[in-house]
Amino acid sequence: MYVAINETDNNKSVYVMQSYRKENGRTSSRVYRKLGRLDELLEQFSGNQEQMMLWAKQEAEKDTIAYNSKTEAI
Repeated sequence: MYVAINETDNNKSVYVMQSYRKENGRTSSRVYRKLGRLDELLEQFSGNQEQMMLWAKQEAEKDTIAYNSKTEAI
């Protein structure tokens, strides 16, 4: 999973995105989890975008580990 910043209208939001393979074999991505609006997250991190992105990447890593533990074959 990875972090993406997407813009709709005047709002930018931070998402954890998941890559996957469609039934036809082509790859695609989908939103796994919304972390929040960019302006609100930057406010929490005192305007430090690097620190916010580091946190977001850590969240994506946690989501990856949780997803993999649920989908592993037993």
